[in-house]
Amino acid sequence: MKPLNLAQFHLLIIAILLPVFSMARPGLAQIPKEASQIIDDVVVTAEKRKQMLKEVPVSITVIDDLEIQDRNVRDVKDIFNLVPNLSVSSQNQNVTYVGCRGVSPSMINRRNPFVMYVDGVPFSKISGYSADFTNVESVELLRGPQGTLYGKNAMGGVMNITTKAPSNDLEGRVSLDISEYETYLFNANVSGPIKKNTLFFGLWASEYQTRGYMENDHPDQDYYDDRNILNVRGRLRWVPSEQLEINLLSGKEIRQGGDGPMIGDSQIRFHEYKNPDDYVDADSFDNALHARFHAKKFDIVSTTTYRNATEDYDVDYSYGSSSVSHGILDYENTTFSHELRLQSPDDRDGIAWIAGGYFEYDQDKDNEMSMQYLPTAMMNFNRKTDWPCTTTGKTAAVFAQTSIPFFNAFKFTIGARYEIVNKEMNYHRTTTNLDTNTVVSSAAYTIEDDWDSFTPKASLDYRISDNIMTYVSVSQGYLAGGFNNTIDDPDATTYDPQTSTSYEWGAKTSWLNNRLSCNLSIFYMDIKDMQVTEYPSAYVMVASNAGKAHSYGGELEVKFRPVTGLILSTGLGLVQGEYDEYMGYGGEAYAGNKLKNTPEYSINAAIQYRHPSGIYTGLDVQGYGKTYFNESNQDNSVRDPYAVVNLKLGLELSHWDFYVYAKNLFDEEYYTSIFTSSIRNSYMVGSPRTIGANIVFRF
Repeated sequence: MKPLNLAQFHLLIIAILLPVFSMARPGLAQIPKEASQIIDDVVVTAEKRKQMLKEVPVSITVIDDLEIQDRNVRDVKDIFNLVPNLSVSSQNQNVTYVGCRGVSPSMINRRNPFVMYVDGVPFSKISGYSADFTNVESVELLRGPQGTLYGKNAMGGVMNITTKAPSNDLEGRVSLDISEYETYLFNANVSGPIKKNTLFFGLWASEYQTRGYMENDHPDQDYYDDRNILNVRGRLRWVPSEQLEINLLSGKEIRQGGDGPMIGDSQIRFHEYKNPDDYVDADSFDNALHARFHAKKFDIVSTTTYRNATEDYDVDYSYGSSSVSHGILDYENTTFSHELRLQSPDDRDGIAWIAGGYFEYDQDKDNEMSMQYLPTAMMNFNRKTDWPCTTTGKTAAVFAQTSIPFFNAFKFTIGARYEIVNKEMNYHRTTTNLDTNTVVSSAAYTIEDDWDSFTPKASLDYRISDNIMTYVSVSQGYLAGGFNNTIDDPDATTYDPQTSTSYEWGAKTSWLNNRLSCNLSIFYMDIKDMQVTEYPSAYVMVASNAGKAHSYGGELEVKFRPVTGLILSTGLGLVQGEYDEYMGYGGEAYAGNKLKNTPEYSINAAIQYRHPSGIYTGLDVQGYGKTYFNESNQDNSVRDPYAVVNLKLGLELSHWDFYVYAKNLFDEEYYTSIFTSSIRNSYMVGSPRTIGANIVFRF
């Protein structure tokens, strides 16, 4: 489909409405720009209570709203490019694979081992793993197993996205971004009081459209990686008393577009022969209700979430004028969760503690998940295989964690979670000859299983001085078992849980009167029963456990403000990972091979300068090392190292900002990801150099 050109319409909205706000309320709060020489203390909620970042014994990267704007962050992929040892790849605009420290998802389990929370709503599926950054207060990214407080899927880590809480100040922001390839992003937010000191509202929305940069060799379509994303969200905050606060959040996202910038062989190019009828559509609706009661000696915190997401696609995998095969999916996921916690107040010194319970209901429903094979010349028939399955999961858990300071400079933290997971799958498979509409074969069964886990954590940190803290920790991670929804044999469909034990040493330091911060972590992770997906024959996926694996490496993050207005920052991640025991489905031994989806290194660095006159200059580089995308480490599944450079220039005034930018300034050619199968590989092509402009109004 071709995106609508609505840029002029949105410019007209800005021209008409924003001067009205500017004249009507000239004294409203503005968003200050960072110009201090001091690196401020950062408050995080990584351990589900407010703490100073420098006091948390976990490897964390924090990205605030200003850096989100400065670095042109549009989606979670842009965020991950700013974080050491995080990697991301996409199969299409709605399917995202996230890996951390050597742990990555498999195709069958549909779960990322790096769980995202948006205002408490969990996102662990590879489908619909997206977030809107229009109204974000901060993003916290925790590396390493976080199973004690976050549960079964947080083996690689957790990303916490917190939106801005509305207050007594009426404030807002409107932005229009226009760039090459008929691309634009329009977003706006407004918040303020309904009843002063008691009831507040927040509304924000964004719309992203692009025709895409991939030309279609098919005569009926010019470009094939178009996207159209609409996001609308709202928040009500009620503070009836000093002890009680309730927040209700709700959001809707609609995604439409093609299959993404995918090509059918390893020769990098910006064109391909694609079926113009390909489409990938996805909708999601999520809600969260937070309540916090502050008593004298403890807080009670309740979080209830509901999410419904659908995905609908029809994609031709042939990459040529003769259609050989294409996949069809009609998928729906429904997730309900509730967590109730009792914890020590955030402002209380001494022993800090937290205890709680968690329940989750999760259903994956494949109304249709089919492959159509149309190679009449090779097989003398056209055939369709459909797996319309439903998998229902229930999770119940109890958890507790406490931190005990002693000898003034030490703190010991210990915690544990016990979790039970029940899953049931109603399996169906039908294979039909399309020429005669004759059912060739079919299968059906119901299977149910339970898994339980105990995931402890312990850490000891030592505050050497007010500016130096070091820690050691050990923690366990867990990915629940599940069922393969493409296997006829019920005795062969179950795969086991994946577990890990992670050992970490870290240090958090600040120097030169808080103008320089330096955080370092070193880890070793022992992984057992790694969940993997293989393709033993055409269009057949098999989920299994790979035996043992390990990874080790480290992360270094440095931020320096040598003079007022100038920020130098860098992040470096190194990781090495191997399969220790892994016999493939066909008898191939993978022991000694590198872990897939694990770049040998990741790097990001930036220079940003804000002059008192309002002139802004930003230059950054992002890059990844050699990466294998297949257990066999075949040459056609390896991505070579690459790096892209981005430049941004602007003028920042009291209410208005104007920017121009260039992404991938030197026009580096690279793949973002490679997907392998028994038929052929597919390659996702990274964006070429893109020039754009951005105008922002704040009130």
